[in-house]
Amino acid sequence: KVTKLCKENCIFNSCNSANNEVCDPETRDCVVKATTPCTSNSCTNGAHCNETTGYCVGGCSEITCETGKVCNPENLECIDTCTFNSCEGEKACNINTGLCENYINYPEGPYAPTFTGNSDNEAETLVYEDSLKGEILENLSWTDSENKKISLLKYYSLKVKSGAPNIIILNETSGDCENCEAEGDALGQFYRDNLLENNFPRYQIINLLIDDDTFDGNMENPTAYAASWKAKYHQDFPSVGNTDRTLDPYNDRGKITFKIFINAENMKILDVLYGSSASIETFKGKIREVEKKILCNKLNCESMGTYCIYNFDAHTAKCN
Repeated sequence: KVTKLCKENCIFNSCNSANNEVCDPETRDCVVKATTPCTSNSCTNGAHCNETTGYCVGGCSEITCETGKVCNPENLECIDTCTFNSCEGEKACNINTGLCENYINYPEGPYAPTFTGNSDNEAETLVYEDSLKGEILENLSWTDSENKKISLLKYYSLKVKSGAPNIIILNETSGDCENCEAEGDALGQFYRDNLLENNFPRYQIINLLIDDDTFDGNMENPTAYAASWKAKYHQDFPSVGNTDRTLDPYNDRGKITFKIFINAENMKILDVLYGSSASIETFKGKIREVEKKILCNKLNCESMGTYCIYNFDAHTAKCN
């Protein structure tokens, strides 16, 4: 009985080395050693490497969490599944793991050129605007109305990890512009109408307020100014009191407000739109145009002797 017990608990080298068996010091069982052994840095989700057997063991793989929660590999506790805006610091929600994960690296340059010409020279501005398309916009960052740091890197990371947003719109707007105010409510509704099932936005808008003297006082307190704008127009997307006028280097038409549309997959500029419209249809028209460009470019219908048909309502495209 003693001999049998020792053998079952793989003591005294009782494992069959001819079958590549080793004694697992954690379970005292004979196991076949891993073909590709783990290393101290190769295990994930809180698991550790059993150097004898070559397998990753423990961690979240041995924990079952209730619906709506996931295992945190850092402390092996069940936590709420992350959402689009729930992650803090430089972390983004990965919808596949349900965890907040570190930002990924931003696309490398060269980046979109800034405008150094004469904004009154129409020929120069048209050439510049055309040169922006297809160029990567550098990683810009701001502090929003909730005192949270936001950046293009955040939304790029969300796109890579969770598949949304598809398009980022930098919306430079102003309190002394009647059309800007008329557009405000419409943009808020447009954003809500285009939330995906998991409440991730299809189109991520960032308001960049540039005026300092007309809307509810002034921008002596940019955070409060942005918060009041966001509340007044029922906007669920970030609003920034942009005293630094971050987009000025790319605005070739001087003081007029404008929008930059960015492909979140690669952070390349799709197009720009100048001024604000009292009608949301102008904005929607540009969204249709740039979304069609993204979807149809992926299909490359022309190479197959067909053409691309785009459906805005379904956000799909096909070759015909």
